[in-house]
Amino acid sequence: MSALIDQVKFSRRRIAVGESVRVQVSPADPNADITINGIYGARQFVQFRNPGTYNIVVTAMLGEQVEQIAERIVVSDPKAGALPIPIIWATQYRYQPALGASNLQVECLGSARYGWGAPSPAQEPAAGRPSRTLSASGLATTGTSCLGVPGRAPPPC
Repeated sequence: MSALIDQVKFSRRRIAVGESVRVQVSPADPNADITINGIYGARQFVQFRNPGTYNIVVTAMLGEQVEQIAERIVVSDPKAGALPIPIIWATQYRYQPALGASNLQVECLGSARYGWGAPSPAQEPAAGRPSRTLSASGLATTGTSCLGVPGRAPPPC
């Protein structure tokens, strides 16, 4: 494909709002740094909140060399009568991560849990369980979005 990017695979090029596209990049040089839409990592799932045509930009960097490839993704409205697909994202505050969610349905609230982080020795959870969880019930209601921070009560939405 090019000197730094060997191959880029997209799981789909036409999706509905909230559906994910899996992007997988194979660098030609294993030492190359890869970003997808500016986020570090060669394998990512990408979602879109609104219908339209979007470019997913893959960038490979190695020393002074930089290469980019852009691929177009078409995002349509959800099918009539379909429940909205939750859009979940993470961000980094100065000292801790935060999760966000939107398009959550009232029926789903409280049923989903998200976990991250390493436990302290005194709080060692059962094997394979996250050390901190944040319930979807504290994140959002239909048509709103909020951020949640571990160790704090969820903000009012």
